[in-house]
Formats: sequence, C-alpha cells, structure tokens
Amino acid sequence: YFVNSFESSFIGSLYNFTPYIFSFFFLLHVYKNNQVINLFLHDSKLSFLYKMSLLPYIYLPVAFKFQIIGRRFIFIVLLFQILSIIYINKNIKSTVLFRLKNIFWVFIILHLIYIYFFPYLFMNNSNRIDHLILLFSSNTLFK
Repeated sequence: YFVNSFESSFIGSLYNFTPYIFSFFFLLHVYKNNQVINLFLHDSKLSFLYKMSLLPYIYLPVAFKFQIIGRRFIFIVLLFQILSIIYINKNIKSTVLFRLKNIFWVFIILHLIYIYFFPYLFMNNSNRIDHLILLFSSNTLFK
C-alpha cells in the first residue's frame, strides 16, 4: 500500500472524502441527542453500529495520503451509518430525530449524485457509472 503508485494528491483526497467528512459530523450530531445517548448505554446493537460508524475515521489522515486505505476502511462506513440511522429511528420516536433522519436521506442522495454523476457531468468521466452498470448487470436479480 505504501508505494508511490498508490499515493494521491491532497485535492483528490479532499474530493473523494468530503461527503464522508460531512457524514461524520452529522452522525456525531445525532449521537449527541439525549434519547440516543440513553439508548446507546442500554443497547449493544447501537453500540456496535456507533463504533462501526465512527471508528474507521481514525484512518482518514492516512487515507488523504494513500487513497487505497480510504477505499478499504472509510468508504464502507456509509453502510453502517445508514444502518445506525434506521436503527435509531426504529427505536426512538422523536420529531427532532425524524427531521434528522430525513436530512440524512437527502444527504445520502446527494452523496450518490456526487460520487456517480458529478464526475460524468462536469469532468466527462463515466468510469464510475460504467462500473455501476456492470455491477447491476452481473447480478441475477436485475437480469
């Protein structure tokens, strides 16, 4: 992993990891809610989701230098963040958390647009869309 071919520029890393940085701060804000803290203290599933949603960010400084580390450890964190928001919403009925959940879904949609369609629209690079089409076409459910 630590060879020159896997190094990246700071601007390239910032482009790739900006949505994840925003999701990190958003999730920290959600976990500061008193109801979520009470649930966190009594529920091992939420504790697991919390750890899996936030702990991979310790690799972020290294990922800015070597993006392969970010692809292995940080990109997957979005799945756990989605699961934790769903779990919190399922177990706590609150208007504040309901609004936060809706904001989070809007963020997820914007994140997907940023990752898949932004490079195509502004940089004429369809590599990620091509890989997404290959991913769906290789699955037997979509044939």
